[in-house]
Amino acid sequence: MLDEAFHPRSAAFIGVSVQEESWVNKNFFRAILDFGFPGPVYPINPRGGELKGLKVYRSLKEVPGPVDFALCSLPSSLARQCLLDCIEKGVKLLAFYTAGFSEKDEEGAAVEREFAAMARAAGMRVLGPNCMGLYYPKHRFSYSPFFPRDPGDASYLSQSGGNSAELVEMVAYRGVRFSKVISYGNAIDVNETDLLEYYGGDDETRIILAYIEGIRSRNFFPTLRQAASRKPVILSKGGQTSTGARATISHTGSIAGDYRLWPVLCRQAGAITVENIQEMADLLVAFYHLPPLHRGNIGVVGIGGGASVQAADSCEKAGLTVPPYPEETQRQLRAFITQAGTSVKNPLDSSVAVIWHAPTMFRTLQVVASCPDIDLLLLQPPVQLGLHHLGEETLQEALDAVVQAKKVIAKPIVVVLRHSASPETSQTFFNLQQKLVDAGMPVYPDLHRAAWSLGKFHQYHKNR
Repeated sequence: MLDEAFHPRSAAFIGVSVQEESWVNKNFFRAILDFGFPGPVYPINPRGGELKGLKVYRSLKEVPGPVDFALCSLPSSLARQCLLDCIEKGVKLLAFYTAGFSEKDEEGAAVEREFAAMARAAGMRVLGPNCMGLYYPKHRFSYSPFFPRDPGDASYLSQSGGNSAELVEMVAYRGVRFSKVISYGNAIDVNETDLLEYYGGDDETRIILAYIEGIRSRNFFPTLRQAASRKPVILSKGGQTSTGARATISHTGSIAGDYRLWPVLCRQAGAITVENIQEMADLLVAFYHLPPLHRGNIGVVGIGGGASVQAADSCEKAGLTVPPYPEETQRQLRAFITQAGTSVKNPLDSSVAVIWHAPTMFRTLQVVASCPDIDLLLLQPPVQLGLHHLGEETLQEALDAVVQAKKVIAKPIVVVLRHSASPETSQTFFNLQQKLVDAGMPVYPDLHRAAWSLGKFHQYHKNR
C-alpha cells in the first residue's frame, strides 16, 4: 500500500496563499510545478481565485477529479476538518506540514492518536504531522524547488524535515542523487519501521539512510536487520544526550530512549551508525561512488611532506593500510619524479609544479594504479598553492588528466581538494571540484573526513 501511496497521480495543496508569498507557495507548490509533475495539481484556499495559472478551489470537496496526495498546511485548529475532507475525498496519502501536536503538549498527542485512528479506519496513509512529505524526482515530485531534478539510487527517511533538506543539498554538489526522500515528522501513521521495510524491498533504492529521533515500532530492529542484509543502511540518531533527548520531544514529540544501546543494537543488525549529518553525507559519497573495498590498501599521491605524513596517519587510524610501493613501482616513478625533496614511497610526495603538470599527473596515477598492492588511489593536490604558482588553467588541465586517468585505470580514485577557502579562489575551487564530481569521483574537503569515510566503507565490506 505504501508503494501506491508514494506514486500519486494527482496532488492537492490545502492552505496555499493567494498572495503567492507564503512558505508553502515558495516551496511545496512551486516545487511541484517546477518539477513538471504530470498529473493534475489543485491549490486549495477558501478565497478561491487563481494561482500560477491554476484555478484555486475553495475546498477539497470542490475538486472535480480524484486526489491521491494532499498536503495540509492549515493551522492545527483546522487540521481535523482537513483530515475529514481528505477521508471523504479518498486521498491515499496525506502529508501534514501542520505542526503543534505531540511536540507541543499531551493534548496535542491525544489529537494525534485520534487522527491516526480516523485515518487507519479509512485506509488512508499519513505522513507527519510536522513533516515535509515526499521527494521523488523520478516521479517529478518534490517538496523543495531547489532539489536536483535527476534521480539516483539513495533513499532517505528522516524524522526531521530540515535534516532531510540539508542532506539532499549537502551531497548534491558532490554528485549524489536520490531515489526517494521521505520526511515523516511525528509519525502518527507512517513511521521509521514502515519506511525501512519499504526501502529494503524497493528496486529503485541501493543505499538507505535514516535520521531517527524516536522509535515507534517494536519491529524496528528485526526490520533493520532485514533491510541491512540486503543493502547498506546508514543511520544517525537524534537525542544522544540528555539535552538532545529533551529536544526531540519539542521537535517531533519523540522519546529518544537510552542512546548507549543504540550503536550496539544497530551493529548487531548490520547497520552503520554515524554521529551527525556531515558524517552521513561523507559516508554516503563513498557508498554512492565507489565499488566494494575489501583489502583497504591505499596509494596516496600528494604534495607536501607534512600533508603526506598526515595522510598516512589518518588512513592508518581509520583502519586502512598505506603499504610501501614495491621497488619496481618506485623505479618507474623515479624516472620522471626526480626533484630533490620528493619521495616516491607511499605516500608519494611530489612538488607543486610536477603533480599539477597534466602529463605527469596522468602518468603518476597510471603507475600507482598498476601496483598490485594498491586497491584505491587517494589524490590530495593543494588547490591554493597550485593557483598561486601555476594559475587556474594549469589546474584545470591537470584535473582533466585525472578524469582521463579514471577512464583507463582499473582502480578507483578519491580526491581530497585541499583549499584554504579564501573568497578570491572559492569559485575556482568549486569549478575544479565540479569537474571531478561530473566524472563520478568522490571528493572530500580534507584528509580526515576522506580517511574516516573510507575506513568505515572498508570495514563494512570487510564485515560482509
